[in-house]
Amino acid sequence: MATTDNLTETSYAREYLEIRYQPIIKQFMEQIDENLIQLRQIIQIVDIFCDYAVRHYPDMKLKSGEAAVIGSIFPRLNDLGYSVLKNEKGIFINGNNLKIFGTANNTLWTAEGVLSGEYDFDNHGEDFIAIDIGMNIGLASLYLARKEFIKKVYSFEPFEPIFIQAKNNINNNPQISSKIEIFNFGLSDENKTIEVFFNSNLPGQMSSVNDRFSIDKNLPKQSAILKKASEIIIPIFAKHKEKIMLKIDCEGGEREILPDLQSSGLLKQVSVIIMEYHDNYYKPLVELLKESGFQTKIYNQNYMEKVGMIYAEKLNCKSSA
Repeated sequence: MATTDNLTETSYAREYLEIRYQPIIKQFMEQIDENLIQLRQIIQIVDIFCDYAVRHYPDMKLKSGEAAVIGSIFPRLNDLGYSVLKNEKGIFINGNNLKIFGTANNTLWTAEGVLSGEYDFDNHGEDFIAIDIGMNIGLASLYLARKEFIKKVYSFEPFEPIFIQAKNNINNNPQISSKIEIFNFGLSDENKTIEVFFNSNLPGQMSSVNDRFSIDKNLPKQSAILKKASEIIIPIFAKHKEKIMLKIDCEGGEREILPDLQSSGLLKQVSVIIMEYHDNYYKPLVELLKESGFQTKIYNQNYMEKVGMIYAEKLNCKSSA
């Protein structure tokens, strides 16, 4: 592992990875049945993660004082012109005329993906609107709204504590806030209300289809409203002549939403979809997209976490207006 000089880095790496891989570690713990051999394997896996983080980010340091500047953890953010500040309130990201605040550490790895272009696409010279399904704290909505060719963003987040953070972030960016319309409910294939255990340390991993933090009964419960996707999106599409892009990151909810959009004929009106799949459930989604006329590409696959990205585009992306 690390030397004495690297204890600070190791401490933060362990803190970061315990939060990042908490669901995976808990799944392992459920299965050990007091088997010490398996327990040692779990500890070894966590140590490998921490050692990798320290070596991968050799200049990672927590500085003394009121705030800890940890932009070096994700040097790509610095290279892209963003500063990162951490204090007792949370994570602050500032740069390129954009301000983001998140109370949880996973704000950082979400920001790394979004701000480095995870949702970039070729608009072929056309104007677009964007539908952000799984708004989280508003990072992707703000990033998309900043693009001149995106004229409007409609964003959906079912969990109120996360929605409040998103609302504050959007209000703190008045130069583009008027382009974004937000809704405090999620989308599904039916109208319903759910209740799940809420993990404030991992807001980006809250799911409306999988109560993944139910193992920790000390967590508070959070209710959320879900509405039938097609019923909500039909009137939105009807208001616009621009091309349509869907950004979908809803922790498994895509398995309910995409079939509903296909059966209602709405996918025929969409030109670009960029989505994260979960639980290795991507082959049926890809087939569904191909049936609706999309060409697809799978990338950024993480086999340990069973997630990855699907990029889908219709090549005849030309306006009929």
